[in-house]
Amino acid sequence: MIPRVDVAAGIVPALPATATYWMPAEDELTAGGIGYFRGVWPLYDVSRPEAAAVLATERSLLEDLDRRAGDAAEFDRLARRLEAREAESAAAGEPDLRGLELGVAGLVYALAAIGCVPAASCRGHVGDGAWSYNPIVFTALDRPHAEWLVPRVRRAKCGFGVGAGREDLLAIHAASVVDTVRLASSILREADVIPPPRRRWGSRSR
Repeated sequence: MIPRVDVAAGIVPALPATATYWMPAEDELTAGGIGYFRGVWPLYDVSRPEAAAVLATERSLLEDLDRRAGDAAEFDRLARRLEAREAESAAAGEPDLRGLELGVAGLVYALAAIGCVPAASCRGHVGDGAWSYNPIVFTALDRPHAEWLVPRVRRAKCGFGVGAGREDLLAIHAASVVDTVRLASSILREADVIPPPRRRWGSRSR
């Protein structure tokens, strides 16, 4: 069973009025990524075939967990084990989730493949003290890309938000990793019609 979370604030598939649209300056793309998150790294200029490979691995792993997990707690426990094994596969050069969590890895790579710069992600966890209880990806992007994403986010039953203390990043979130995988698939399938990324490094607008 893949869990679905009751998101208290709701899933709103419309761009927030307070959203900021920008591309990081080159000197902001450091080893620590952007947005002052811990345990992250810069990810940009990803090829579509690479993103598709990550998404395919993710789909296969989720199908396995859907059969094996009986509830949200068991899903979380099994996902952690799979993620640890995937990290070992990465060291061996095998297809993997690239160090990201199951359920958001495909979306992170899909966003990077269309010119966005993901900053942080979480598939959602159970228990007190979880960084996020539902799947979420924070990203920097320009306004044309944000507007292009709107109908695809809506169809995937995902939504947008702006995190507290992260006002310069757009959050894409969902009630389930089923929805984030659906969104990643839509992005890669329809990427041919997206505007080219605007590399106006460091520019910001609302």
